[in-house]
Amino acid sequence: MDKLFGVIRQGGFHFYRTNHLEKAMGYLPEEGSTLRPETTLVNSMGKVGYPWVQANLISGIHDYEQFYGDLYRKCFVQSRKHPHLAPMLKTFWREYQAVDKDLQMALWGLQAGSVSDEQVFINRTQFQDEAQELLALKGWVEKGELPADFFSLEQIAAMIAEHKPEGILEKLSQSFSYRDNIDVYRYGAKKKKQSAVYRVGHLIETVGRKIKEKG
Repeated sequence: MDKLFGVIRQGGFHFYRTNHLEKAMGYLPEEGSTLRPETTLVNSMGKVGYPWVQANLISGIHDYEQFYGDLYRKCFVQSRKHPHLAPMLKTFWREYQAVDKDLQMALWGLQAGSVSDEQVFINRTQFQDEAQELLALKGWVEKGELPADFFSLEQIAAMIAEHKPEGILEKLSQSFSYRDNIDVYRYGAKKKKQSAVYRVGHLIETVGRKIKEKG
């Protein structure tokens, strides 16, 4: 479940076969050549016989309690990655910014990115100076480190179970496509490898479903 988009959507967590990491390094895109370097890498690997699988499993929460500076940078980037969603995101964030400073910072980052012509990189250090200047201007203090036990598993499960998108969130939810079954991205992989990937993905989904039922 995504804090900034306000909906349950596709994304991480990602698991990798570590014995293929050295080969994968050769497919890392040059910095600045794409706003989706990880997707570019796995798609490139898929085309040479190393497919990836997406399981239809809700695995946790995303982008909750991020540093303000990271939220500013992330949403500056989102203005380029998801320009078609910007009007809905602005509506959502404006509606809740008075009670959620994270969404207020997100809105500032998105607005700045929408009017800037600066090249964007997937780099945590970019726009940090701008974010710190904004914090100082608003009289905000950056967050401290988040304790590992800040969210309990019970809290996370409850947040997901109680999530009911309404209004603008319902529209945002409809902007993301979901499938009932596992998606296997083949990209020219041999059938034997495709079958193996599907079986592993099916196992992950089955185990996740049983854990959810017991919880």
